[in-house]
Amino acid sequence: KNRLLASVSHELRTPLNGNINFIQAAIRDANIPHYLKEKLLIPAYRSARYLLVIINDILDFSQIQNQCLRLVPTNKSIVETAKEALELIDIQTHKKELYLKLQLPFEGWDAEILTDHNRVLQIMANLLSNALKFTFHGGIILHIIPESNISITIQVEDTGVGIKKEDQPKL
Repeated sequence: KNRLLASVSHELRTPLNGNINFIQAAIRDANIPHYLKEKLLIPAYRSARYLLVIINDILDFSQIQNQCLRLVPTNKSIVETAKEALELIDIQTHKKELYLKLQLPFEGWDAEILTDHNRVLQIMANLLSNALKFTFHGGIILHIIPESNISITIQVEDTGVGIKKEDQPKL
């Protein structure tokens, strides 16, 4: 089962990456009207990127099962990573008429951190997707909280139904 999932996931990534590249090229093309980019191409791009995140999750699960998961740490802005995560669910929040915000310690705050940003992006995307699934009015806020020079906390706050009191200890 794991080999099948890994194989299928690898086979899906190639055409999906091709689609993402073509959509990016169309978005950059000056001959394509702005309204088509905003209404069709950018939402298609975000949806394709989100599908790629899901496929990568499947591949990661297979690697975890085989104890082969590798981290690739790089220096990058945590705010940039957070904005990428928010972009992945932006379309769905608009469809549900929810607000979606990034809450930083103060205006203009940013931090370049050494971490595997793809993994952090996956974590943020999973937390945000879960919040979106159970939020029907109001919205979602992604908080980035510096704890020290080497540590941050990532929190997702939503106005969703919440977790039953009896289920909270299971977390």
